[in-house]
Amino acid sequence: MQNNPEDSSLLMRYRQGDKDALGELIQKYQSRLYTTLLKICQNPDDAMELCSDAFVKAVENIDNFKAESSFYTWLFRIAVNQALNFVKRKGLVSFSSAETAFANEDEPERVEFASQEASMPIDQLLEDERKQVLWRAVDSLELHHKTMILLRDIDQMSYNQIAEILEITQGTVKSRIYRAREALRLKLLPYFEGE
Repeated sequence: MQNNPEDSSLLMRYRQGDKDALGELIQKYQSRLYTTLLKICQNPDDAMELCSDAFVKAVENIDNFKAESSFYTWLFRIAVNQALNFVKRKGLVSFSSAETAFANEDEPERVEFASQEASMPIDQLLEDERKQVLWRAVDSLELHHKTMILLRDIDQMSYNQIAEILEITQGTVKSRIYRAREALRLKLLPYFEGE
């Protein structure tokens, strides 16, 4: 996958000595990259550190970037691989919901949340509950399955992008996504059998 024209222009400006151009590239992808890393490692501080490390590594290696893939894919390959290695190294097996990663266990906030919940329409409560069930199920998947669900179904990356990021073939991507979705379906089955 080739760079989009805006990324190519920024890279050219950077290589011609415009240091601000690299800052624009970083700013362009910082939020999306952080969100993906948070979903993988489930800790805001770790995600921020991994995001910073990925950008440092990208800056250090920017002269080696040959534009054989898009800058976005190249950057995400660096970041996702760092995050996966981090999670494996820390031995994180079970994950908490991305939504609860920001939660403060302070009692007054929990009471305030409960009162907000009581005033919500029933349809909204049911939808929120379904989202929580879905996130818990995704979080409980094995890391390689969770990664495939996050990249394909949450971040909506193409098979080609995922193949480039994980450095595997598109056929392997498709089979891993199939197995990941099947694992997720089995985890969700008990919640939706009666519907």
